[in-house]
Amino acid sequence: MQISSDIRAVFSDDMTLRVQSGVHALPDELLCLVFFYAKFSDRLCCTRVCRHWRAASLAAPGQLWNKVKSRNQIRGAFSGLLDRSAGVPALVRVHVRNCNAPEVGAALTKHMGHIASLTLDIDEELDLETSALQLARALTLCAPIIRTLIIFDGYNAISVGLKIIGAPVFAYGAQYLTTFKLHGYIAEFMDAPALRAVRHLLYCPYTDGPGWITLILCSSFSGLETIGLEIGYWESRPMGASVPLPPNLRALVITSLDDDLEPQHVLASIPGHGGIQKLNFTFDADCPRHAVLPLFGLVTASVAEPFSSITIDSSANSSHDDALIDCTTASGRVREFHNIPPILPQDMFHGVRSLAVSEWEWNVIDPFPDAPVLESLTIRLVTPIYANNDRSVFLDVQRDHVLYCPSLHTLAISTRERGDPDLLGFWPALAPEMVSRFIERKLDMAGRTMVPLLLLNAVRLLQNVIDEVIELLALVDDIKVGPGHPSLDSKTTAASWDSDIRNLQHWE
Repeated sequence: MQISSDIRAVFSDDMTLRVQSGVHALPDELLCLVFFYAKFSDRLCCTRVCRHWRAASLAAPGQLWNKVKSRNQIRGAFSGLLDRSAGVPALVRVHVRNCNAPEVGAALTKHMGHIASLTLDIDEELDLETSALQLARALTLCAPIIRTLIIFDGYNAISVGLKIIGAPVFAYGAQYLTTFKLHGYIAEFMDAPALRAVRHLLYCPYTDGPGWITLILCSSFSGLETIGLEIGYWESRPMGASVPLPPNLRALVITSLDDDLEPQHVLASIPGHGGIQKLNFTFDADCPRHAVLPLFGLVTASVAEPFSSITIDSSANSSHDDALIDCTTASGRVREFHNIPPILPQDMFHGVRSLAVSEWEWNVIDPFPDAPVLESLTIRLVTPIYANNDRSVFLDVQRDHVLYCPSLHTLAISTRERGDPDLLGFWPALAPEMVSRFIERKLDMAGRTMVPLLLLNAVRLLQNVIDEVIELLALVDDIKVGPGHPSLDSKTTAASWDSDIRNLQHWE
């Protein structure tokens, strides 16, 4: 049996694994610790190793089985897994079909009292008169600890079932429900009392409708702090029509699903967006290049204060030169533009004191805006996970794409944190000559030739050529090392479909 690295780590901490002793002879306490570090699919495989392992896993505490994912290929598997997790908060995701709807409905009815997160993926062929009704009955029950409800229901099956029953979702209470995510029809859920206290809403309409009307529907949940909205098109508002935002709204995340969507028109239709703490505009489709500068101009004017910190990272989800651009003001307001062409207005860096740019995007931005007050510059290495990782600013150091930064104090060269899976086991290294040429040819420090501080964050500096090291030391006053950086691509928020409750200790 092949043993994963996680399981090996557990063995190395607790005992020395001796193959001749036989894995079947391990004590139950150690087996449960091994199972805990295994993935869900591996835990299921562990039950088939031998009778001892199967007995130990089935008798393990409920915390071992509190994450339940099921497509219900095997009859009784879903209800059996939920039975194992009885008594502890469970995170449940299930694909509901006609063949398993009775079992899912019965299992949810039995265990709704200890489900903390529920994701339902409704099959498009689900029978509306029988299967949908069985599922809807379970969803009217009291859910005393549920915090997250996620529904993928493009054919309105749950809403039809709730209408037949004559009761809203969680009619008997869900006092801790704070996050609701829906791919379907939100109008059918607006009257549910249990959803009035929801603070985070992510909504993707199943059919395209005017985006401003969709936002009005979302804003009817008056307690919202976060709205995530996926839209295909956005018609201009009729004269006199307003799009009120919830009074406590702190974050608005808009995802464009269409190449023709004009982002600046979307924001212009939302009065008051400048006062929102965090605004994110993500493009799952291509962002029109002609719309980028008007978008930045509108956002900058609405924020009414310069950005003090900007990060420009490469997008692993795009085959183009699209970037992830995160901007933060001194007062903490955040504006994020993901999968957008890196076309920047010339005044974008005027108030920026901290700037981070990926090595790939550096050679794409043309021209570079001036950064007269910039104090800290970070170059983020993107290798080796990206397909075009040979397009590095350290490999192409011609005298173009030059940044004017007369106040620069710190130059940092950074890569992912050690152990990040995107590094694929690599530990990036740079030749001193590469860094020297970057300082000489890419930075205009108004006559200065010395950088006070060079930071190497999770990056090695080769030292086998002494002359190159001496040349670099003549360009920097001091060299220090530090940890790497997380990926912007890996950020998960309440407005992401894959985010869930990460910490259940509050309920244990």
